[in-house]
Amino acid sequence: MIGDDGKLVVLNGRKSVMWTSNVMDIAYNTTVELFDSGNLVLQEMNSSGRVVWESFKYPSHTLLPTMKIGVNPMLGEKLKLTSRKSKSDPSIGDFSLELDPVSIPQVVTWDGSRRYWRTGLWNNKSFIGVPDMYSVYLDGFSLIRDTDQKGSIYMTFNNVNTSSADRYFLDSERTFIDE
Repeated sequence: MIGDDGKLVVLNGRKSVMWTSNVMDIAYNTTVELFDSGNLVLQEMNSSGRVVWESFKYPSHTLLPTMKIGVNPMLGEKLKLTSRKSKSDPSIGDFSLELDPVSIPQVVTWDGSRRYWRTGLWNNKSFIGVPDMYSVYLDGFSLIRDTDQKGSIYMTFNNVNTSSADRYFLDSERTFIDE
């Protein structure tokens, strides 16, 4: 629900706050909308419609179409996937998947602080270490460099086949799965 202070909140059965969007710069007149993309957005209900919080900025273990993983050093933003502890425990697990923004980016899966797997470098069409990527995912994945914000780079994907609803997730056993 939307709390009296305009923040998005999740309550338990006793109406105690279990989670809040914890936005500092917020108007009291807000609305929440779940977009077809899966992005849950809290925005002001005025002519600006300014987005004050969105779920795609706080990824969990799932990557949906148009969702980004990457970094924006100017904002101190690092968007990455994190595994669950187990199939029955949704708390944060040991594995993470992130975009390594070196001069030629690649996606890396980490087991704690140990690199577990990497895609190989991006060649402006695909990640060279993923053998099937060129034939299967071409035009689905892309890298975005924001020239206005130095050092900002993100990876995203769109469904190549619009009749399917692809998603990728990092499971508790460190596997990045296409579903």
